[in-house]
Amino acid sequence: NDDIYILKIDRNGKLIWEYKTGGKYQDVGNKTIPTNDGFLVLATTSQLKNNKLSFKVAKGVLLIKLSSYGRELWRKTFEGEGNAEALDIVKVENNNYAFIGNTTSDSNSNSTQKLWLVNIDEFGNINWQKTDRAESNSSGTGVLYTGNGEYVISGYNFKDFNLHTNAWIKKLGPYPSYK
Repeated sequence: NDDIYILKIDRNGKLIWEYKTGGKYQDVGNKTIPTNDGFLVLATTSQLKNNKLSFKVAKGVLLIKLSSYGRELWRKTFEGEGNAEALDIVKVENNNYAFIGNTTSDSNSNSTQKLWLVNIDEFGNINWQKTDRAESNSSGTGVLYTGNGEYVISGYNFKDFNLHTNAWIKKLGPYPSYK
């Protein structure tokens, strides 16, 4: 059982506030970024699903909005097509954000993993989302917003589960911005 634990400290290391959340199963905080009025926490959450023959873990993306005082304002989960995880988030135009990671075709551990880029508004509602179907078994690990609806993303793809991977960097867009 892993939980998400966030501390805000001053420049002298003194605790200002702390925030902890988690459920019965694993929750992993991946990145926290500042917003105009607080913070966004990007995480991966797991919940146990009972298959008739065995137990399987299903992963999803968890996004938590905290006030500047560490109070939870809202939380959203994103499931993708099957299992999903997000590893990086960035602020883009018009108080929107984009996160990157991967989604699988279903919750089966042998399914194909695809790059997943999601643009959301300041309340966590999806504006648009893209998956890269050209690359099988790929994941996005980093995202930069370069302006004008364009993104530079990094990640990897693999041919099999023997750790034969290739790293890559791509420029995408332009994609629409939302007000």
